[in-house]
Amino acid sequence: EESAAWFRQNLLKAYMENMPLDYLVEGLNYLSLAEISAGSLAGKAAVLCHGEEDKIAPVSEALEIKKEVPEVGLVILRKCGHAPFLNAGFCLEKNG
Repeated sequence: EESAAWFRQNLLKAYMENMPLDYLVEGLNYLSLAEISAGSLAGKAAVLCHGEEDKIAPVSEALEIKKEVPEVGLVILRKCGHAPFLNAGFCLEKNG
């Protein structure tokens, strides 16, 4: 309940202000069907990029996948949450 309240108060507002509604709905539909787990990544070339301040999917989940599938790459994005591309200055900070 606390996480849902935080989402409604903080992240939902950012999503609604920064994304067209049809794009947001399309992305949520994709995510509802996607499975990202150690089993789904085993034997595949993959790199997980995870925000260290993610309140929806904690970094511990990405670390557990990395532990179970060592060949998977892991990049932890400092000062980023669940959707790093919504952080102000993300491209500038990360790419140059």
